Amino acid sequence: MLFFYCARADDLPHIARHGIAGPVNLLSSLDEAVATCGERIVVIDAYALTKRAEGFPNQGAMESNFIPAAAIRNLEPYLPPKPVLAAGGFVVRPTGGEPELIMIYRRGLWDIPKGKMDPGETIAQCAVREVREEVGILDLEVVQELGATYHGYPRSEKYSVKTTYWYQMTTQQETFVPQAEEGIERVAWMPWGEAIEKVGFESFRRHLMRVRPMLRI
Repeated sequence: MLFFYCARADDLPHIARHGIAGPVNLLSSLDEAVATCGERIVVIDAYALTKRAEGFPNQGAMESNFIPAAAIRNLEPYLPPKPVLAAGGFVVRPTGGEPELIMIYRRGLWDIPKGKMDPGETIAQCAVREVREEVGILDLEVVQELGATYHGYPRSEKYSVKTTYWYQMTTQQETFVPQAEEGIERVAWMPWGEAIEKVGFESFRRHLMRVRPMLRI
């Protein structure tokens, strides 16, 4: 999860070295930060703060007594945050025991099929298209929405703040074709607990744990 802090441009060198002394009011919405902050928006990784991050709200403000420099993601150099919308699918099948999830392997990491929205499509349409393209699958049915994850990364002199919306899906198809042009090397069914251990992104790991009781199987 990401939070946002309004800063003055001349404060950024000090913040990059020493962090932010509290009490610090953090915003969980980039849209709200854009509307509120006058000069610079600092992006903060909630998981890098304390173990309390697991209980942070998905919306609204959060107050902290201190933000360490190590938790700040878009300084040195300063990169203005840019919103990115994406969607993906937890393709699940029952096994009589622990459910299994379709995972993809690319760039040395286990991942979950997902991707950025194209102009003119809905979030659900994006999720279905991305799963079909990355997994090489035609038989796909959406079961339910399963919330969203948030993470960021530097790109093209901006700091992309990606919101990925997730859907539970199901399929009867057993043969898959990894999307080579996206660097996908393997597609595999994986037990849910193993997927939690192997997925290469902390925000996805926590989301898999959070939505497990919500699955319809």
